[in-house]
Amino acid sequence: MNRDIKNEVIETVHLLDGTVLHNWSCGEVLARYGVKILKKAQWNEIRRKRSAMLSECDWTQLPDTSLNEGCRSSWASYRQSLRDITGTFAKPEDVLWPKHP
Repeated sequence: MNRDIKNEVIETVHLLDGTVLHNWSCGEVLARYGVKILKKAQWNEIRRKRSAMLSECDWTQLPDTSLNEGCRSSWASYRQSLRDITGTFAKPEDVLWPKHP
């Protein structure tokens, strides 16, 4: 599934020369730095978002959580799906985010 990404905003882009870009649209990054930098920035943004999503549900895997085993297992599967995103999708624009339980 391809979608138009030109207006999607990337929170932070770190370039090799030490330059840091904040809140640039994909179109701006593409026009100024090219496809290679854009793809890297998109994957970095995906990893940032994934880390935040994992952090939000860390509590579901704690030994003293009040969740039953079925719920814990569902959350564990969801978390594994998040971790697998960069290996599952070849292009950042094709990423489909799993729905939390």
